[in-house]
Amino acid sequence: MNLEIRSAVLSLALAGLAVAQTPVVTPIRYQGRLTQAGLPRNGTMNFALAIFDSASGLMRGREVFLNDVPVVDGLFTLEADFGESPWMEGNAPRELRIRVALPNSTKYVTLSPRQKIVPTPVSYATRGLHVTTDATGRHSLVGIGTGAKAALHVKGPGGYRGHVAVFENDLSESPNSSANGVAIKLHKKTNKDDNFVTFYDGSDTVTGRIEGFDLDNGDWQPPPFDIKSLGPVMEFKVDFGEVPTPFLDGGRAPSASLSGGRLPSATFGRGSLPTASFSPGSLPSLSFTKNKIGVINGINFDKGSLPSLSFHPGSLPSLSFQSGSFPTLGFDAGALPKLDFLPGRAPTFDVHFNLPNTAQIEALAAWATMHDVDSLIQLDPVSLITNAIKVSAKGKALNGGVVYGSKGADYAEWLPKIDPKDKFQLGQIIGVFGGKISLRTKGADQVMAISRMPIVLGNLPADGETDAYEKAAFLGQVPVLVRGRCKAGDYVVPSGLEDGTAIAVAPQDLRIEHLEHLLGRAWSDSDNEIYTLINVVVGQRGSEVATILRNQETKIGELAKDHERLATELVRSSERQQDLESRLVALEAALEAVTARSPR
Repeated sequence: MNLEIRSAVLSLALAGLAVAQTPVVTPIRYQGRLTQAGLPRNGTMNFALAIFDSASGLMRGREVFLNDVPVVDGLFTLEADFGESPWMEGNAPRELRIRVALPNSTKYVTLSPRQKIVPTPVSYATRGLHVTTDATGRHSLVGIGTGAKAALHVKGPGGYRGHVAVFENDLSESPNSSANGVAIKLHKKTNKDDNFVTFYDGSDTVTGRIEGFDLDNGDWQPPPFDIKSLGPVMEFKVDFGEVPTPFLDGGRAPSASLSGGRLPSATFGRGSLPTASFSPGSLPSLSFTKNKIGVINGINFDKGSLPSLSFHPGSLPSLSFQSGSFPTLGFDAGALPKLDFLPGRAPTFDVHFNLPNTAQIEALAAWATMHDVDSLIQLDPVSLITNAIKVSAKGKALNGGVVYGSKGADYAEWLPKIDPKDKFQLGQIIGVFGGKISLRTKGADQVMAISRMPIVLGNLPADGETDAYEKAAFLGQVPVLVRGRCKAGDYVVPSGLEDGTAIAVAPQDLRIEHLEHLLGRAWSDSDNEIYTLINVVVGQRGSEVATILRNQETKIGELAKDHERLATELVRSSERQQDLESRLVALEAALEAVTARSPR
């Protein structure tokens, strides 16, 4: 029987089995295609499945026999449970051996090769992992330690430093990569109704959120049209022209050129000597001629030539003389520089107005009303458009972001204690000395208050060192323990008892000495004459100096009135004194007259 399997798919019903430390009973599911003589097999077949240790080749556990398995167009599915023993060593590799036989036969054919067993990407329940689908049946939900409430639901005791989940970015293979943590992405433009992270307590009560925001609580709309499409409201076209441009022609400097002339020269011809040529002539000669048969039939005689002599007389020497030329001087007088001007152009100025139409102005006015910027409506069209552009640009720049929502109401930082043994309580005022805190406030650099509900907490100490620190409120609302009655708007300063309590100072009683250790301003009332917790805003300064100046101005005005009254009374007293002095002089004169007339 020639059987073979093609396109086999083997999967484990439980994910993560290869690293399981506790053996579990788990079936495996195998899908494949069976062919015989190259054609897909149809009908039923018997299968025998066994698990082997691929390293040693030993069978793990028992062999499982599956009879009368349907095979349709070569496709079949097998599911077998081998018990716990094949998985006792969770990290050991495993292979599946498949044998197949015809129905009602015990002759099995081993199919080759063996199939590696790998984890399946889908699991239903293993070691607290639960996978299901949502109400639509289309989206998978995964629960770890609990039934899934969302795409991923994790529940269990805190492990790593008390945390339920840990996301660790392992940079060992890529140490230069970005060390990012958890990313949260919402596929929309976020607004106040979108929460990135929500914090609940055990009773499902919201205790805080990291939420999105947008302008006007989602009611922000862009201007009714692209304001930039209006073009410039007023166009200025200015041609500054060109002033006449002088330019200078540099001329040419004088120059001289010298020709050196030629010296006299002589040419000498040597002539030629006389020559003679002699011809020796030739001697007379006699020659005979013969016929064809060798008989002499003629005599030839050459008389020769006499010797001859020819004579050439030669030529006399000759001399020719060239007189040469005198040196000459050439002079260029050059050209003087000259100044000329380009004529230039006169400047021109043009103004072009491009105002929007009435419908656009009305649309802008309606948009300004809807977004509570009615002040724009009072502007002229040019200013309306300019300010609308500013409002629109600011809206685009500020729209969208993240808000940290919490029941806390202040920003605080951990500050070290002067004495690590000190204990602080909610609402106490503290003094800061060189960055360290104490209940003492006299001579402190500044005063602050203990925070118990900060929305943001900075300067986190190292693990195990928080007992030497305490949370100090820097900005926001914080409860403060105030002695005596208090009204909203009163200023809060240390009581001076060095016990962490404060007192309230009415605005009209605020003095310069209060400014040095002013904590904040009360935002609630209390009629309790002993003490109570008052909501105080800290870190917001500005009006106390003005209040003191107004109080001083009032006192100065009262002193000025008293001075004026006293000056008036002084003038009157001076006048009465002068009158009395005049009377006294008169009395003295009368007394002298009486004394002079009296007898002696």
